[in-house]
Amino acid sequence: PAVDVTETNEQVTLVLNLPGLTRDQVAIDFDAARNHLNVGYAGSSDASAKNDNEEVDDIEEDGKPSERAISTDNKDNAVESKTSWTRLYRERPDYTGFSRSFAFQDPMDVEKASASMVYGVLTLTIPKLVGKKPARITIC
Repeated sequence: PAVDVTETNEQVTLVLNLPGLTRDQVAIDFDAARNHLNVGYAGSSDASAKNDNEEVDDIEEDGKPSERAISTDNKDNAVESKTSWTRLYRERPDYTGFSRSFAFQDPMDVEKASASMVYGVLTLTIPKLVGKKPARITIC
């Protein structure tokens, strides 16, 4: 899935587009030892059953988008005639699963992280640990 990552001095924000998925279907894991984030979805065979009744614009019976036929008479007046219409119900994308991983250079404060999902857009905000630098080992 598409993802936008923005970073400031204080935090990292990730925005993932996950149309058709709910927050219960998405797993977010953070490995503090590796400073590594993983966002994933395992997928399921009945994943497309939840949004089967979402209405879509009118479609012709052959499955192609409908068009209005326009003809002109002798006086160049446009006359509009409609083709036959059928209503189609859309299923959400059939995800078989995905996993996106992100590694951070700065230590992250995962205890203060927040996540929200609105209309299939997952937003993760992870603050950086202030004042905590990686340990440095001097060579003797």
